[in-house]
Amino acid sequence: MRWLAIYDDGTRFPQFDEAGEHLYKDIDWQRVVAFGWIGAQSYMMGVAPGDEVVAFRRHEANVREDRVVSYGLGIKGKFLLMIDAQGNVEVRYGSELLSDNSG
Repeated sequence: MRWLAIYDDGTRFPQFDEAGEHLYKDIDWQRVVAFGWIGAQSYMMGVAPGDEVVAFRRHEANVREDRVVSYGLGIKGKFLLMIDAQGNVEVRYGSELLSDNSG
């Protein structure tokens, strides 16, 4: 999956486009109204002024040495969606975020 930011004027700022790859640090967060992961399945969320977006990829290897990728998406201090390789979603809220070890 790839990230996608949508700005307040409707402009889309994707991780990849015809110009190449854009970096996460280049997102103009002051203008973002929606953000998420897109791919075969998409996970988008609204972003309000002052929200701090949390988004990450986690790469893990299992016993068979398969590479497993999972994704995190949320608003710091409010909620976090943990999305596994099969598209299953676990939602964590408030105090549950304190024990998150996503790094």
